[in-house]
Amino acid sequence: MKPSYFGTLATYAPRTGRPGRPSKRLPQVVVLFLKQLSAGESRRRAAQFVRVSPKTIQRWLRQDAKFRKSVQKAEREGQDKARYFRWLNHPFRGLRPPLPKGKRHLPRPRPHFSR
Repeated sequence: MKPSYFGTLATYAPRTGRPGRPSKRLPQVVVLFLKQLSAGESRRRAAQFVRVSPKTIQRWLRQDAKFRKSVQKAEREGQDKARYFRWLNHPFRGLRPPLPKGKRHLPRPRPHFSR
């Protein structure tokens, strides 16, 4: 999704009679945030997309178990896409082969002597 779609959303929730600034936690914001996560974006990038601080997202995750479960589900859905994006944007992509698990370097090929 392009960031221009965000302009149609209300910026703050309606006043609740409680003191302080109104919350940015609107259903539309939460849905857009979860869509970004399921598309493979990180929490930080998804929070920037919906114009909410990553610390605010962390606070929401701490306070609401239902929101936390939906975020974990969206991250599982976008896990393969996120892995592909990390591979695609890796600075060493194409320059060296991936290392086997638990190895610090590639094994040296054995010399082939003719008999």
